[in-house]
Amino acid sequence: MTDLERVQLNQFSANYTVTNDYFLEKFPNKIDITRLLSIALETAGQHDRVINNYLEEPLLKTNESWVITQTAVEIERLPELNDELKVTTRVIEVNRFFVKRQFEITLANVLLLTILSQYAVINLETRRMSRIATEGLVSVDAVDTSVVYQFDKLRVPESFHSEHVEAREIVESDIDYNQHVNNEVYIRWCHEMLPAQYHNEYQVAKIEVKYGSELRFDEEAEVVAYLPDASIMNNEAQGDLSLQTYQVIRNKSKDKDACYVRINWRAR
Repeated sequence: MTDLERVQLNQFSANYTVTNDYFLEKFPNKIDITRLLSIALETAGQHDRVINNYLEEPLLKTNESWVITQTAVEIERLPELNDELKVTTRVIEVNRFFVKRQFEITLANVLLLTILSQYAVINLETRRMSRIATEGLVSVDAVDTSVVYQFDKLRVPESFHSEHVEAREIVESDIDYNQHVNNEVYIRWCHEMLPAQYHNEYQVAKIEVKYGSELRFDEEAEVVAYLPDASIMNNEAQGDLSLQTYQVIRNKSKDKDACYVRINWRAR
């Protein structure tokens, strides 16, 4: 194995150009953060294919697929139209049940976003988690243990009260290869349902997502928003503390929580 090949196994990069489809339909002058998550996932897929070239057996067996169980997105600033982005990913932790990846999105070597994602493997026939073959990843030195990250537990504080509930219709385009609602759709639902004040007066600093019960095409969903009261918004936005919102996506058909989302905002 050459030094270049070893670097590609340890970390992998791909380039992208920001086009008009990177922007929100509802807020056309604002970047759709889920579009940035999409290119991160695309880069991870390319990295997987490179790693598979050096393994005796592929990372995934027939009828298996990666699913994201938790994500954190830390935003320094968002890109603009026509920016040339570089996405770099590395596997930072593996065990029998989960794989963690880090992504860095840069513009001319300036860091814009850091994304941390935790993956599990699901059997698409049984809908159960499968064991991850960690030995292969370790044997080809594809794990960068220099990066350590622990996800926070997401709980809605008792001081927050539900102010808005919005039913969401699941359409065919919301369903991904894993036969359930795409992870990015949850974030888009949460982002778009918040009052215009958040989009006009604040900018997203961090998004944290914990996925629970999956949502299928024939199921009913709703988004419940937990927002701070006006006094908290005024006090926190004027100081150094970030403003937080919490949202829970409910699988009404199964009476289960499908997703927890916490967004940190900072004043513009």
